[in-house]
Amino acid sequence: MTYFHAILQAVLFCVVLAAVVWMFWLALELSTGKVEKSWSGVVKGLLLGTAVGTCVGLTGFFLANAPATRGMGEVMFFLVPFCAGFAIAIVTRGRNTAWACSLLAALVSLLFLVAGKLEGLLCAILAFPLLALGLGVGVVLGYLFRRFVVDHLRHQMTSMVAVFTLSPMIVFAGHQLERPSLETGRRETISNSIFLTAQPEKVWTDIQSIDSINATKPLLMHFGLPVPLRCTLERKGVGAKRTCYFENGFIEEIITVWDPPYSMQLIIDHPNHAVVLPVGQRPDRVWHFWSASPRAALPTGNLEGCTVKARVKISPGALLQMGMDYWRTPTIVYGPGGNNHEAGASNWYFASDQWQEALFTDMGGPQF
Repeated sequence: MTYFHAILQAVLFCVVLAAVVWMFWLALELSTGKVEKSWSGVVKGLLLGTAVGTCVGLTGFFLANAPATRGMGEVMFFLVPFCAGFAIAIVTRGRNTAWACSLLAALVSLLFLVAGKLEGLLCAILAFPLLALGLGVGVVLGYLFRRFVVDHLRHQMTSMVAVFTLSPMIVFAGHQLERPSLETGRRETISNSIFLTAQPEKVWTDIQSIDSINATKPLLMHFGLPVPLRCTLERKGVGAKRTCYFENGFIEEIITVWDPPYSMQLIIDHPNHAVVLPVGQRPDRVWHFWSASPRAALPTGNLEGCTVKARVKISPGALLQMGMDYWRTPTIVYGPGGNNHEAGASNWYFASDQWQEALFTDMGGPQF
């Protein structure tokens, strides 16, 4: 899907939803007998509320990513839309106008993010119900706050400015409090299966490499899911690379298990998923490297020990050891009193043009 097609789909999606929002708002106005009001005032209210909600929402989006984390949480999906809905209710008159402005602001914000390729269209569609919930709660509480607090104050404009000033500060503070939980790695297992009426040897030959894929696209592939085209395999066996091509790019995989015709396991091999360490020029120095991923938390209960392993490719002239440390807390920095002790290190791994699995464990006592 090209950049133009992505923008076109986002625009069409938002136009349809905007039309639904407009009809919903007009039906509410007709049902409450308020069509006699000034239409110029109605349009100004819609534009003002939508602009305020969009500004608060987009500002919150960027603040909730400063600095960027490995995931998004309650701040992005609830606190940011809540602040946007609260601000809309403060600047608009009438509940119906506030509801319409909230939904329009959400659509405009999502359109901006999708068009700027900051988010995918599918992500925007899936996130919309969560954003709508936060907006709704914000509108209700903002309406009550304006009715029972702001409308009774002498300096109403000062109160509104205070609300707009506090909103980004609240989002930024919430993101800082949420960061440790977002940086914690989460592992999930997702499985899928299909049963074919064919011999395993025949299926094994067909799945190794695929010249072309001709099939009906599922619905979600029209809204952002990658569309596969073909797969190529450079050779057979563990360590071989398989490349799968999509409409917008490709994924390189490395075979880790090769057991024809029963099992073939692969992992993604991409520059962003690997760390390259230059070979040292000081034979009297051992260079230490700690993974950039968060430290794993020890499970509760009796613990027999821990095992650490990594897939490595060692260049000529280099040696590698795999080891691990026990740390007092997940965030304490390196230095005196930082870690309890070094758990140990493996034997040396030697250079090879193939990927290897470097492993160390402290279970079972000393190992030689």
